[in-house]
Amino acid sequence: MALLEAQCLHVPCIGTDIPGIRSVLKDGRGTIVPPNAASLAKAMCLVAEKTLPPARFADVTTYVTRSMEQFYSAIGVQADQN
Repeated sequence: MALLEAQCLHVPCIGTDIPGIRSVLKDGRGTIVPPNAASLAKAMCLVAEKTLPPARFADVTTYVTRSMEQFYSAIGVQADQN
């Protein structure tokens, strides 16, 4: 969830190469690194140096709308009642 929210804010996203993260950071939506400390540290240095590109997220409005619908559904409230 944090990666999806960071993508909406167009900030650099880093994740290790495991299935769940790979599916979120696919298609240039972030940077995938091997699951080890050295790789993560190198990617974080690139963020600090502002050389890692921001995440690309094609449709922020749809993501936010669906997220809010799921939230309201989970708490038992219809979205149009707010």
